[in-house]
Amino acid sequence: MIEVICLLLGKLLLLLVGAYELLRRLHQKFHALVCGSYDFCRGKNARERHENRLLADCKARLTKMPQHLVLIIAPDDYYVDAGRLNAIFGYALAIGIKHISVYDRREEKHGYVDLAPLCQPRDDSNGSSRSFVWPAKLAHHKNGHTNGHKKNGYANGVNGTHLPQQLQVYRIRPADCHALIADVCRDLYEIRETPLVKGLLQKRESLTEQITLRLAKRLGYDAPDPDIRHHFCTSNVYADPTMIEVICLLLGKLLLLLVGAYELLRRLHQKFHALVCGSYDFCRGKNARERHENRLLADCKARLTKMPQHLVLIIAPDDYYVDAGRLNAIFGYALAIGIKHISVYDRREEKHGYVDLAPLCQPRDDSNGSSRSFVWPAKLAHHKNGHTNGHKKNGYANGVNGTHLPQQLQVYRIRPADCHALIADVCRDLYEIRETPLVKGLLQKRESLTEQITLRLAKRLGYDAPDPDLGIIFARQTCTYGLMPWHVRFTEFHTHPSDRYFNVESFTKVLYRYSRCEQRWGK
Repeated sequence: MIEVICLLLGKLLLLLVGAYELLRRLHQKFHALVCGSYDFCRGKNARERHENRLLADCKARLTKMPQHLVLIIAPDDYYVDAGRLNAIFGYALAIGIKHISVYDRREEKHGYVDLAPLCQPRDDSNGSSRSFVWPAKLAHHKNGHTNGHKKNGYANGVNGTHLPQQLQVYRIRPADCHALIADVCRDLYEIRETPLVKGLLQKRESLTEQITLRLAKRLGYDAPDPDIRHHFCTSNVYADPTMIEVICLLLGKLLLLLVGAYELLRRLHQKFHALVCGSYDFCRGKNARERHENRLLADCKARLTKMPQHLVLIIAPDDYYVDAGRLNAIFGYALAIGIKHISVYDRREEKHGYVDLAPLCQPRDDSNGSSRSFVWPAKLAHHKNGHTNGHKKNGYANGVNGTHLPQQLQVYRIRPADCHALIADVCRDLYEIRETPLVKGLLQKRESLTEQITLRLAKRLGYDAPDPDLGIIFARQTCTYGLMPWHVRFTEFHTHPSDRYFNVESFTKVLYRYSRCEQRWGK
């Protein structure tokens, strides 16, 4: 339960973080709205004077001036539009920047800005769609002003300084990046035997210069390397995704919180159901409970069309319900119904509910010191009252309705090392002796090879038991957790959800489902 509560608190924390992110972005949106409204209300002339003053102060303080500025626009940016690019071009032209590259990663339907309506292709571009000039070619009007400069307020730079009349603008596409460099290097590799390339390889500077020239030729323009770059991404103040996306993210986290709350309520319901059923069984008294269990087991045994000989119990790593008492009860049910073998595959750690079978059972006489095979209950010891220890406490001395059953149940402990790793070891041993007549003979007949592997696995395990017929998984989902795949290839598995109460009714329901199942063996 503590784990579920911690999970719910974690999802609540995620929801709070999402709410904080939403408020932060709302604040940024409001700040952008206020600043934009303030700029709009000041009037065009006042805004231009303010911008000229800021740009002049910036130019006076700069110790070096960038010649080439590159703008990188993220795919999820919705702020940079044609108007914003137009304004940035005006600032750059006024400050004295000569070249600007625009690397827009957005798609056409998601805010991509085409530079053709804003700029004019260069005269020497040779039809290339990569290089432009901004503003477009100046056309004189009757008022004597040139189109393009007047609207930006930067005809002669700041404070009357003479600046380039037009800005060189370049469009960068994703294909102009890594793929273009790869193409150039591939071209040089194809002519690696020529004197030109052999001479370039003698001097690294010459090779770098040749690659740069070829890249400029492919791009269709020759511009200096960028001095400064600016990223427009979701972390910037104005470059946020749409508010709908943020709200959807918050709703998603709220849904996660509701799912966690549902999971908590479901587990509380199971805990309460287990408490009620356990209290009911406890209040009925020991004798009444034993009579009820005997009656249910007798009725189940009479109705079953087939009886499992080997039952395997798989306990998930996160299960906290199956303890020593619950295993003891299941052993009693199995012994009473007539099951001869039970294997326990407990994936939990010792500090997280792992049950040691040694205190419950007794090692088999033929186990040779092995800690895998046991008998349950322990060896019977006669007391003064004439009852035998072990059977009386479970109420199943001679099975149900007085039928004769095995006096002791064969119990096996399965460890994770007894699964895939054990099969790998056996196959490795056979592979190492593959040249011997034994293995060559086994390879001629598949059944003989299967039988040999089974015998070697049984020898490694330290016991010989039939393959499991039925498996009960104590977990939230159906998973065998790597249980001995060689032995359970024909086993029928039934999942009992963790934390749900398990008693004789649950055990008989599993047996009924197993009895109704018909294995067709591939027919």
